[in-house]
Amino acid sequence: VAIGIREKDDRFEVISANRGHWVVDGVTSSRDSAVAMLLAQFGRLWRSFNGLRDPFPAGPAAGSLVSSVAEGHLAEVNGERGVFRRDDDARLFTHVADRSHADIAALMATH
Repeated sequence: VAIGIREKDDRFEVISANRGHWVVDGVTSSRDSAVAMLLAQFGRLWRSFNGLRDPFPAGPAAGSLVSSVAEGHLAEVNGERGVFRRDDDARLFTHVADRSHADIAALMATH
């Protein structure tokens, strides 16, 4: 399993691979929000391996919007936008897209 980002046509794809097959999990409006998603995904893996719960609430962040669109799930928060295949990724995006990378890393490392 691998995760990453790649730039394509002024957008940033959040991608993952399982056994060498790469898929686009989502497309974000900025590199910062794509990196935020990677930090949160890596953090979730680390937390799971260490028996720690997900630090984010089940629903979208306050003041954000998640809606179904033809391409999947549109998430919008404070000027950042992303479209994701899975609703859970759209929800996660609303919690991290507008945070600093240092804040995300610190939050994921807390017990």
